Amino acid sequence: MEKSRQNSFGSIDTEYDSIGTLKEQYNSLIDENGKVKTGYEDRAKVIKEKIAEILGVEVSAVDQTINKHGELSDSLDKLVEKKKLEAKLDAAYDSYVAAEQKKKEAIDAQTKAYEEMQTQMGKVQELRDKIAQVVEENRTSERPDTTKLSELQQELSVAEGGLSDLQAAYKQTSDVTGSCQTQIDNYNNLITASTKGNAKEQADAWIMYQQNLKSASSSTVEELQIQKDKTQSAWTAMQAAVENGSIKSTDVRVSEAKRANEC
Repeated sequence: MEKSRQNSFGSIDTEYDSIGTLKEQYNSLIDENGKVKTGYEDRAKVIKEKIAEILGVEVSAVDQTINKHGELSDSLDKLVEKKKLEAKLDAAYDSYVAAEQKKKEAIDAQTKAYEEMQTQMGKVQELRDKIAQVVEENRTSERPDTTKLSELQQELSVAEGGLSDLQAAYKQTSDVTGSCQTQIDNYNNLITASTKGNAKEQADAWIMYQQNLKSASSSTVEELQIQKDKTQSAWTAMQAAVENGSIKSTDVRVSEAKRANEC
């Protein structure tokens, strides 16, 4: 789920960031009089149509961002950021709805696993009591029943193995429930941050959401330490990748790993 969210947001970033290149291409077609250079009218038209397509707006909306010099201006950049935020929020909402559904299913599975675990614990305890009873009887008996004791011990071994499996299943469903709740909480925090207009809060909220990071208010010290170790390891690996040239320092993944490590 986390990887899917990162890929989704990454594709949105890639698509909307491509408008920057299209903007440069368009502006390079404008002459000193603020007009499209002769012979490049069709190219300029295609570029504006492509920008409008990515933004999901009419070409007239793109035209409104052209300044007095005939160039696409900072107004386009603001429009791009607005539309990119809307696209990300739409993608985040889809993941939020999926997380709510998955959480419900996980809670049902968790309840079932807990009931089965409790039943199995009762069986284990029952066998332990029987073994204790046989051991006590054998201690005072002239003819100890070692066969019965051996059979009960084998039954106990199987029952304890079953209990261990059920405990693991219960933990797994609990982890899924917790992960979904973290995503739901981060989505709500994301919506709140997006309405405030604070750039840093928005950036932090996006990273928390994309990487499904736990907040200090909803985590144990141990959980936060595990999370910190994970983000630190990812940041260290990213720095190494930049140093050996396998990834550029300007890659969005670098800034995201750095910010996640700082959250």
